Amino acid sequence: MKDLQRRLEEVEEEKRILLQNLAAVGGRLPPAREDSSLISSAIQGDLDTLRRHLDQAGQKDSSGMTALMHAASRGQTEVVRLLRPLEARLQDGRGWTALMHAVRGGHEECVGLLLLEQDIADMEHDFPEDIATKSYEEADGERKVVYEKIVSLLEKKSQLPRLPKNLSGYHLTAVLGKGRFGAVYAGHGNGRNVAVKVVNLGGHDDKGREMLRKEAEILLSLDHPNIIRCLGTGEDSIEDLFVLVTDFCCGDLREEMNRRKKARSSYSDQEVWKTIREVAAALAYLHEKRHVHRDLKPDNVLIASDGRCVLTDFGLTKVLRDSSQMATFAGTLPYMAPEILRGENYDKSVDVWAMGVMGYELCTHALPFRNVVAITEETPAPSLEGRPSDLADLISRMLSKDPKDRPAARDVLEKAS
Repeated sequence: MKDLQRRLEEVEEEKRILLQNLAAVGGRLPPAREDSSLISSAIQGDLDTLRRHLDQAGQKDSSGMTALMHAASRGQTEVVRLLRPLEARLQDGRGWTALMHAVRGGHEECVGLLLLEQDIADMEHDFPEDIATKSYEEADGERKVVYEKIVSLLEKKSQLPRLPKNLSGYHLTAVLGKGRFGAVYAGHGNGRNVAVKVVNLGGHDDKGREMLRKEAEILLSLDHPNIIRCLGTGEDSIEDLFVLVTDFCCGDLREEMNRRKKARSSYSDQEVWKTIREVAAALAYLHEKRHVHRDLKPDNVLIASDGRCVLTDFGLTKVLRDSSQMATFAGTLPYMAPEILRGENYDKSVDVWAMGVMGYELCTHALPFRNVVAITEETPAPSLEGRPSDLADLISRMLSKDPKDRPAARDVLEKAS
């Protein structure tokens, strides 16, 4: 009975939205058109289809609602998480944002994801907190408890850092993630969506500060479709902050791999080839610029809105100068090459090893080696049954214990093209 009552309330709410949108356009709806694939997949909570149609972000249906608004009104948390940096500031015919739809729908988790849009009012000059209060006053029973929590949540104002003057053209819109020394925000400015990395320099020694500046310097010198583009940097000496602005990406390969593994969904051969090809293209470009990444892993491969793999996190990148080898212990287990773990000198082929580990993971949802001893001693690498022989052979060669037996990134690219 409760489910029926809730559904009736949802129908009435949808009817009310339609009528208010009609009033907002003078009683006439815009020409009707089929919902875009992005909107329909957002309504259904279909993340796979959604990711393939992110280029449709910003489109509205005949009622004036975006995909994010539909997702927020239905409590599709993962869809909201994905779309919020792209559509969170948009408003429908009556001025409602996705946050307002989440508030009215009573979806607390979605409200939490969209808190940074509290400053936007609708056409009746109501803010999200006003809508939450009205909903609380109209509700009873369990729904009243839900709205009470949302009202409390909205009373906690989000604090956003102030960007340096040279980056004042960018407006922060959402928190993407927080760490020990800073956070990454979604932002918008100069006609594009961006990611803004804000680091508290107070938590870094001189070496750490230099590493941050070096990462920015390297990024500014690179120009490749499979490498994250740096749009600007800045420092706030008063707040002791370092800020790095890059193109916005929708997620990373690690998140995608975890999602696929949880859903027991395998990568097709074509998908594995595509990922290897794009990562190899980035590495070939880097290596020809005499850079070695040294921390290649799925976490550092972002997914652009058009599905491209984009290499990021150049904090450990080393520039090869007179010597072609390095000795510094660097990287992340289990993507570190055997020669690094053995304390030997190494070169750019360590990046190819890491790419081989990633390729194996894509094929199997498992790592090729169990531990450090296996990485340094086990040979050959485990076989890839069920995969094409040319793909399995390429990954096997990338996982050669002897770096001299590994193909160069350019050779991998040619093989995968």
